[in-house]
Amino acid sequence: MSRRLVPGWLCILILVVLPACNSSGVPTEVPIENGRIVFYSGRNGNDDIFSMAADGSDLLQLTDHPAGDTCPAFSPDGSRVVFSSTRDGNEELYLMNSDGSHPIRLTDTPLDEIQAVFSPDGQWIAYSAYAPDDWTSSDIFIMTVNGDDIRKLTDAPGEDARPDFTPDGSQIFFSSTRDGNYEIYVMDADGTNEVRLTNSAIHEIFPQVSPDGKKIVYAAVQMSVSNQIHVMNLDGSGDVLLEQPGRVNEGANWSPDGKFLVYQSNRDGNYEIYIMSADGADPKRLTHESTWDGWPDWGRK
Repeated sequence: MSRRLVPGWLCILILVVLPACNSSGVPTEVPIENGRIVFYSGRNGNDDIFSMAADGSDLLQLTDHPAGDTCPAFSPDGSRVVFSSTRDGNEELYLMNSDGSHPIRLTDTPLDEIQAVFSPDGQWIAYSAYAPDDWTSSDIFIMTVNGDDIRKLTDAPGEDARPDFTPDGSQIFFSSTRDGNYEIYVMDADGTNEVRLTNSAIHEIFPQVSPDGKKIVYAAVQMSVSNQIHVMNLDGSGDVLLEQPGRVNEGANWSPDGKFLVYQSNRDGNYEIYIMSADGADPKRLTHESTWDGWPDWGRK
């Protein structure tokens, strides 16, 4: 997790293409038409948002502000990006075109709003809102894409964080500490019918639903041991570890076609962005910087 991914819990987290090879020694290629990846990076001295092609080429800097710009996410059609920024004081949500133009502020509250995601129809944005100066207390909210009609969906002790919609927009998955450690929950998109999906001694965080609505990718965190990426069925069954080198592999998100995963890893020293096949095969490093690159989201072109 990065700075402000799960604040107050674990703050250690967060152009050259180095092709990985499959068992036959042939470099794994991701078609450049397979959308773009947006992420934030500290490569210029503070956190700004960048995008790149799915093969790591065509790097574009989308924000250039002395404040921190983090946690970007594409709209379903890839035309816009929602992100968090401290440019007006506390963490608020902003919306800009996918080329970085015309940023507008969406929220204006005492809360710290982060971890935003669009609904599949592009009409709503779900996000986490933390209590002022308290990174251990947050709830899930939704609002229209214009920042109107704000609705609070959860009201539980602890953190409710990193929401993600199912492809049909009917449900929202999220991670929560309401029962002790971080576990994964699902609820209807109106906040009703909350169900706990995981129940273990380790932390399960940041669920992301596959484009076909059949799988969830998430990170399983063993404090001071490892963070590893898992995939499970939508009902919490059929859990599979996608084991990767390095102590921390997390923040995974799906490609638009569901065939690949993009994620952050510290396997080579600092946090960089990688992709791999959805079954965990053929990892490929996309960024190579001496500072943080993380929180990737893979959108349509």
